This record gives sequence, structure tokens and C-alpha cells, in this order.
Amino acid sequence: MTRPSEPAVRDCPGCEREWDHCHGTLIVHTDGAVECTEDDCSASPHLHAWTTPCGRLVPACECAGTGE
Repeated sequence: MTRPSEPAVRDCPGCEREWDHCHGTLIVHTDGAVECTEDDCSASPHLHAWTTPCGRLVPACECAGTGE
């Protein structure tokens, strides 16, 4: 059981180690373009722990339905 004085969520190990990484999700479009859910993200695509194709978004991305 978590005591009120203890944080409910642990700190990010990547942040603790000062690794270059992003907490956002990388969205991969059908044309190969990528965008992150974090507005100020400048991390390379390989520095994202989470990725998803745009067609899996709800609602799905427009480019997923066109095949472009």
C-alpha cells in the first residue's frame, strides 16, 4: 500500500539517467512521415518507446484511409 508521503508514480529511469528520450507516442503515417504526441518533441524517432501506425488512432488518420 502506498503511503501518502510516497509518490504514487516512480520517476522515469531515462530521466534519472539523463538519457535523450521522449515520453510521447510517435505516430507513423502511411507515407513514412512521423509526428509525436508531445508538441515540443525534437527527439529522433528511435528515441521513442511508444510508436503506433496512424491507422490505429481513433478516429483513424485521414491518410490511413486513402492508402497514400
